[in-house]
Amino acid sequence: MQKAFTMIELIFTIVIIGVLASVSILKLAASRDDASASICINEVGQILHEVGNSYRKNGYLKFKTMSIDEMTNVQTEVGSGEDGIIEPGTTQVDTTGVTYSCDGEAIAKVVGESNETVYNIVIYDQDPTQSIIAQKAAIALRKIYSYDTGGYRAYSF
Repeated sequence: MQKAFTMIELIFTIVIIGVLASVSILKLAASRDDASASICINEVGQILHEVGNSYRKNGYLKFKTMSIDEMTNVQTEVGSGEDGIIEPGTTQVDTTGVTYSCDGEAIAKVVGESNETVYNIVIYDQDPTQSIIAQKAAIALRKIYSYDTGGYRAYSF
C-alpha cells in the first residue's frame, strides 16, 4: 500500500492557498494606497510649512511676488495621475493660490490672504471624487486641519 495524497486533499490545499493569496493581495493593495495618501498628506504639510517660512523670512512685500518654486521643492507642473502642485498659469501663493494634486486629482488649495492686521495662509478643500488615494488623503487633511469643507487658516502672521 502506497502512501500518497488523495485528489480531495490536494484540491482543498489549493483552495486554501488561493483564499490566503487573495486576502493578502487585497491587504497589499490597501497598504499601497495608504502609503500614497500619506505622501500626499506630508507634501501638503511641507508646502504649508515652507510657505510660512518664506513669509517669515522675506516679509510680505517680497513674499507676494515669489513663485512657489522659490518656496518649496515639491514637484510642480504635474501631469495626469501625478502628485504635486498644479500650475494653472500662476504659481504665486498670494492672490490666486496654488493647488496640490494627489493621484491626478486636486485635494487642497493653499492661498495667502491678508486683511488690515493679519496675514493668513489658508488651505481650501477641493473634495476629490474619482481617486481613492486622493479621497483618503483629503479625509486625513480634514482631520489634521479640522475642517469639514471650505477652508481652514493654517498659519497666521
